[in-house]
Amino acid sequence: MFMHYKFANDCWKEVNLWGKIELYMTSSGSFSSIIFVILRVLVVENRVRFVAILWNIWRARSACLW
Repeated sequence: MFMHYKFANDCWKEVNLWGKIELYMTSSGSFSSIIFVILRVLVVENRVRFVAILWNIWRARSACLW
């Protein structure tokens, strides 16, 4: 969901994070393991941005479903 949809990809690209997370988002593994790897490799500023965007993508998805 956080990488396969155009909306999500556009969000990551808009905040200049896609180049930093693409390798991890397209790797195999559980969702939680991928997220924790990304959080380990990003610098603090990008971690904050990543979590904020991740939350907003999730929120937008939920708004469409409900």
